[in-house]
Amino acid sequence: MSSTQEQDDRSAPEVVTKYLYRYYSFPDDSLPRPEYESRLARIESIFSERKLFFPSPAKFNDPFDCRMEALEYPSDPKEWEEEAPGVLDRRHPGLSRQQKRAKLREWGKNKAYDSIDVEGLRRTLQTRVDEHGVLCLSEVFDDLLLWSHYANGHTGFCLQFRRANRFFRDALPVRYKKKCPIVPAFEDPEESDFYKALTTKHKGWSYEKEWRLFQIGCANQTFVFPEGSLTGVILGCRISEEHKRLLVDLAASMAVRPGIAKAKRNQMEYRLDFLRLKSYGGVLISDDIELG
Repeated sequence: MSSTQEQDDRSAPEVVTKYLYRYYSFPDDSLPRPEYESRLARIESIFSERKLFFPSPAKFNDPFDCRMEALEYPSDPKEWEEEAPGVLDRRHPGLSRQQKRAKLREWGKNKAYDSIDVEGLRRTLQTRVDEHGVLCLSEVFDDLLLWSHYANGHTGFCLQFRRANRFFRDALPVRYKKKCPIVPAFEDPEESDFYKALTTKHKGWSYEKEWRLFQIGCANQTFVFPEGSLTGVILGCRISEEHKRLLVDLAASMAVRPGIAKAKRNQMEYRLDFLRLKSYGGVLISDDIELG
């Protein structure tokens, strides 16, 4: 990633973030029963199987997020001559060497660099992007808007993960800018310029202080996180007793039990306070949860 920072950019990725957080909502009772049970089972699997779901960015709520809009592509013969072989391999991977030579001659004759199908390129790149699994996390657990937007009006919960392990240490910070990043049209998804488009959002989202984990080509799949990396469960200030009981039981069933805390409204300021739980309904709880 570029070392030059725009004025509205976030802090550099070198900043130390000890914990990352993921907000969750419980499924709504009005959902069709199969969908309700599927979503609830996904929550339960976080604790019983240590599995996290990595959705496709096609499902994100921001219509600009991970969209391949600002493309940079060859516009002169020399630049196209350098890019064309790689483009040909990706568009027509089964061609023989002789067929490739013929196709390149045809492109040169027809001045393909003057008639690049930009929309086709966008669709191709977008399809590849949407095939990646992206887990969105935050470096904060006490933001009122995050609780409202992603934990269903504070009725859900937030999980605290220790970042110092092989699973979470590859998380990348999201940058917040005024303009969309420019993506080279023929880059491979693993290249840094390509990742800029996956980790850049409008500055209006900066309150989220987001980090992202990627599973390349594995959208809408679950992945197992290391034992002991789930260190805390934070209950929303409006969570129901039923869901509170469920989360306490699920946390207590883990080999390495996470600590549990309960959010509550501060009576003097627009902020949340957090109370560590030591027991609930006869279940002893580890209060070893760090809330800085």
